[in-house]
Amino acid sequence: MVRIAAIVMGLFSVLLITHPTILARTLEKKEEANPVLRLKQEQREARKKEQKAIDDLKGKIRGLDSELNKLDSRLIQIKGAGKMNRSALDEMHNLVNRKEGLLKELEDTEKDLSEKEAQLKEENSKRREEMETLKADMKKDQRKQRSAALKQDLRKYEKIISSHSVKDMDIQKSAWKALAVKYPKEAKGLETGDIEKLQFRVNYGGITNSIGMRFVLVQAGKFRMGSPSSEKYRSRDETRHEVTIKRPFYLQTTEVTQGQWDEIMGGNPSEFKKCGDDCPVENVSWDDCQEFIRKLNERERTYKYRLPTEAEWEFACRAGKGAAFANGGISESGCGLDSNLDQMGWYCANSRRKTHPVARKKINAWGLYDMHGNVWEWCQDWWGKYPKGSATDPKGARYGPKRVIRGGSCLNYAEKCRSAYRYSYKTNIKMNNIGLRVARTK
Repeated sequence: MVRIAAIVMGLFSVLLITHPTILARTLEKKEEANPVLRLKQEQREARKKEQKAIDDLKGKIRGLDSELNKLDSRLIQIKGAGKMNRSALDEMHNLVNRKEGLLKELEDTEKDLSEKEAQLKEENSKRREEMETLKADMKKDQRKQRSAALKQDLRKYEKIISSHSVKDMDIQKSAWKALAVKYPKEAKGLETGDIEKLQFRVNYGGITNSIGMRFVLVQAGKFRMGSPSSEKYRSRDETRHEVTIKRPFYLQTTEVTQGQWDEIMGGNPSEFKKCGDDCPVENVSWDDCQEFIRKLNERERTYKYRLPTEAEWEFACRAGKGAAFANGGISESGCGLDSNLDQMGWYCANSRRKTHPVARKKINAWGLYDMHGNVWEWCQDWWGKYPKGSATDPKGARYGPKRVIRGGSCLNYAEKCRSAYRYSYKTNIKMNNIGLRVARTK
């Protein structure tokens, strides 16, 4: 068998040598089928052309330098001759004219080279962003396809375990194993029949830590941070600008609950304790949140838990939408009952001026609850004015007296619960409507 396999491999190698186009065609087909490979090839070819233009300019500069050296050598030779002939003045004049022309050409060529190199650097940066965007879009498409497939598979699973024809056969475990085979990564570690967690993992790329905190994967991308001038009830510090989030990250699906805080900190500082363990923790300062995160990292044996940046928070809150709320625009100010906000969060019109258990309102498109209302959420950033132009992974002001809070609360007007609304407090401030939501570096 070994000899036969060797012979077959030898014949295959000869075939590729005899027909090298076969390998090339195979690679072409792979690139056509895979958008990432196709884009890589397109970018490679574009870079080759740009690099050739740069190499040509460098070659031209070398040639000009060589000519200038020759001219200088001749001028030095004439200078050292001592005795001048009748044509020396004309030759020196021609040499100086030629040198001036070459120096001007050299200056222009070096300028062209500098511009081309800067352009190549900029283009390479754009290509990297284009590639990351394509990969993120492909992941989203794959997740959509996987989510659709899971729906069908769950219908089959439910049909099997609920059928009277197999009622006495104890087939639930076998059906679950069969389902888990199709989703091995997501089903790993789940108890038999835990459909909710399986859906969460498949639909949102979610993870759950040891104390039950759930996180969704937020893919990298671009968005318009701030609000348009046409948005009702906007504030002046919401200047709209383009922001790029370069790296995917995990964000907790809900605000940190009183039960989760108690589990890590050994106590519950909340004013609304009667609301219960599933209600958001509040009455915690930014400094308290840093201590909670330190202890959470210690418990989970990692360093990846943190507060989200303000840009990450708004990116996740919007979930791909540009309106005031994740499900549409704002129609009511103050405590008027806004139909969109009423679906998404607790605020002064529907909360009876107290917090409510998390995840009771509508989920946004990326699997996050209560981004609008219930409690304000501390962000990592010092408060500062937005940049005038575009920004990549902004981290707020370098220093300041106050840290950012976002999202509004159960005590606030509708306009303060908008995706773009910003506010800030000193790091030691504690209030009964400020809590947190934890991010996790991927």
